[in-house]
Amino acid sequence: LATCVTIVMHELIAQRRTSSTRSNIAKSSSSSILLRQSSNDNNHDAPCQPHVVFTTFASHAKKSRLRERIENNTSYIWSTMSKVTFQVLSPSLFSSVQNNTFGMPVLGSLYLTMMERCPNATSYTYINGDIIAMESDFINTIEAVLNVRLGKEFLIVGRRTNVAWSLNASFDATYEGFNFTTNLENGNLFYPMAEDYFIMSKNAIDWANIPPFVIGRAAYDNWLVEHANLQPNLDVIDATNTLPVIHQDDERGEFSWGGLNETLTDANVWYNKRLQNWWKDGLYQVSLNKGKTYHAAWETNYYNFEGGHHIVVHCRRNRKRCDGTRGHGLVDVNGAFFMVPSTWNRTKNG
Repeated sequence: LATCVTIVMHELIAQRRTSSTRSNIAKSSSSSILLRQSSNDNNHDAPCQPHVVFTTFASHAKKSRLRERIENNTSYIWSTMSKVTFQVLSPSLFSSVQNNTFGMPVLGSLYLTMMERCPNATSYTYINGDIIAMESDFINTIEAVLNVRLGKEFLIVGRRTNVAWSLNASFDATYEGFNFTTNLENGNLFYPMAEDYFIMSKNAIDWANIPPFVIGRAAYDNWLVEHANLQPNLDVIDATNTLPVIHQDDERGEFSWGGLNETLTDANVWYNKRLQNWWKDGLYQVSLNKGKTYHAAWETNYYNFEGGHHIVVHCRRNRKRCDGTRGHGLVDVNGAFFMVPSTWNRTKNG
């Protein structure tokens, strides 16, 4: 029998790839809720949107102009997305955010902070401070996964595309002529071991039993993906094909380490890898060899179906992970179930 995939009847924005100017990556700021950064942890502005996105920025005072441009782009693009609540987190603004001895934020504390502030959100996403995406890609991919998984916990990851950024106006997200797709096409798809965003359901990860890994340092991303792959009630999905993201390379290139200017010590760079060796006597030690994007049991793709492009979520490996259905998946579409074979016409990038 041909391997089957689960189809999501999800309409896409017309001409999503040919008209990706400023208008389709950023709507008026009134279309989303941006939580105000405040030293008062009890301050809540408006109700949260369904999808919560958060990040941290380099804290050193002397940022380069390019780094400032990159962080401004990140804030502008994510905060102007509909259905998204965006927040920049730091210990100086939120007491629940924890740092390690080198001043790097602990990943789990970031998630728990936003889950407390937005307890009823549908998804929670950490992004590195130099990652940007298109609104249609982000929202459509998440909603496609939500429709297919039918209440199961999920973790969505994917590869990034490195783009050499500059102070030219075409790299300014607020500029009328900014074009996400053009910049994306001028970049290079990076290694599957580098995961710069983590979209997850609220109960996907038990942060109390996760080592206090910090963001912006090596190995935590691979550890988290491998750990998630070992959980029986958690689906890991590789969204590289439907959610392209840009890594805005600064002066340090592909490995920016959060935009820091100083030379980093080995103890700082490899903090996470050493942490897993001693945390709880090494109980949570993993090999880091099965935490790449292609180790995810599920992936998303675009397929032609009934005259339109739709996002398909299918099981590509280790079929026992796919609800015990050996690669077959069902989805309820307006009261009807569809099961589509993998031989159906697959399209690239919609």
